[in-house]
Amino acid sequence: MKRAYVLYAVGQTYIDGVKPLIDFLFRNSKYNVFLCYAEGTVSYSHERLTSIPIEIEYRIDFTKLGRHDPTAVRPIYITLYKPDAVLLVLENYDVDECVYLDSDIVPIKNVDIIFDRYSSECTNYPLLTKFPFRDTFCEGRPLILDKMLNFMRVSRNIRSIGSLCTCIFMANKQCISFLKTWSHIAHDNQYSKIFTNERAIVEDNDIAQFTDEPIANMLIWKMGGTKSLQITTWTDVSEGVLYTLNQYNNMTDEFYTNPDYSDCFILPPKYAGSYVINASFTKSKSDFLGFHAIKNPQEFRKSLMYMEQLY
Repeated sequence: MKRAYVLYAVGQTYIDGVKPLIDFLFRNSKYNVFLCYAEGTVSYSHERLTSIPIEIEYRIDFTKLGRHDPTAVRPIYITLYKPDAVLLVLENYDVDECVYLDSDIVPIKNVDIIFDRYSSECTNYPLLTKFPFRDTFCEGRPLILDKMLNFMRVSRNIRSIGSLCTCIFMANKQCISFLKTWSHIAHDNQYSKIFTNERAIVEDNDIAQFTDEPIANMLIWKMGGTKSLQITTWTDVSEGVLYTLNQYNNMTDEFYTNPDYSDCFILPPKYAGSYVINASFTKSKSDFLGFHAIKNPQEFRKSLMYMEQLY
């Protein structure tokens, strides 16, 4: 079976910034890496790296979203192209299954074990990552809004699994139909209008949900999906990475159990950085996938170093 990792970067800063993660994968994985990129150039190369340009179509005017900061909305909008990146690889290259990684992910050192653990569970829908909360909210609103459910004609009553994140997800060729539907809805002008109509701009504060994740969650509900990847540990500071890895090597502190997931501990707030509420790590090191949301380049490089030294 041909396996690979898929990364996605838009803009020169992000294209350059993902290189440390790519280098980490080359040192610690035996599989190829595909980088889907836009709005910049890839200045580095490797025999196991395939760089694929992807076109981003901007169907909304970020300057006409009322009080919302265009520089904050644009990165949210760009996430809608994650399924497109994975589709590009599965449909056009000799790859049977892949793991998608956000560019702010610090994966476990033996990262290839993700395939070994979960490949048999990945059927006709992607395996997404659990959020630390079963019921995840964005800026005080549910991850999936009623107006999203109405658009897709989905009842909240059919929910089959807790809130899922796309920071890491696994997909295979059986998932292509799902990925196409996910992409189609993400780029549907009528779906975009849910967030950009006059009422939404003036009265609502729902733009944080205008991402790829609610769509994928709703589609999984419709399929009755109950499988996922484990939680990743949310922290934006390398100190949180160092602390967590040291605890795995020598558990010296006592922790609260995550009330939503009994197999996870809650990371102390000082080590979670900005993600102080329910940032969690798995009780068993063998279930651990890595860290998410380390966006500062220096902190990210330090975190990758800690992973290689201490895991």
